[in-house]
Amino acid sequence: MEEIRNRMIGELAATSLVTALLATVAVTLLASPPKALLEAENDAIPFTYCVVTAAALFCNIANVTYSTLLTTTVNLLVEDGDVTKWFIKKHAALATFWNFVLFDFSILLPLVSIVMFSSYTYSFAAGYVLVALCTVIFAISVAVWLWADYQRWFKLRDLAKARTQERLVHPV
Repeated sequence: MEEIRNRMIGELAATSLVTALLATVAVTLLASPPKALLEAENDAIPFTYCVVTAAALFCNIANVTYSTLLTTTVNLLVEDGDVTKWFIKKHAALATFWNFVLFDFSILLPLVSIVMFSSYTYSFAAGYVLVALCTVIFAISVAVWLWADYQRWFKLRDLAKARTQERLVHPV
């Protein structure tokens, strides 16, 4: 259980660090939108930019807060105690799932803001290229994350089964 606990803390720290860095990008995008975007003919464009960028900032801050809360909770758990086992069995998958969802939106929404920013700062052709590039990067990132999470889940399941087998053979 200590290994699982340490892995959870490592994952939470990593996502928290990345989203904290992305929060600085979102703040910058929100604080200084391009003049052409603000003066767009359609009022929905600056509003959409503001909402998407503010949502990106919210997701980044929410992920940092959630990761910190979960890290604090996991740090309170006692090594190999019954509470630790109960918490990991009952809440670890759901906790890391929500962390993953917030992390995805923490990456996707700033990318959308960057595309909007670039489309109004540079030519629309550059905007289309950036949309394609961001879409590919995001898809690859999610695919790698899902593959790694899938592999990790099976590794953790196998570790838990081996430990259970060991305790059945050699009871404490």
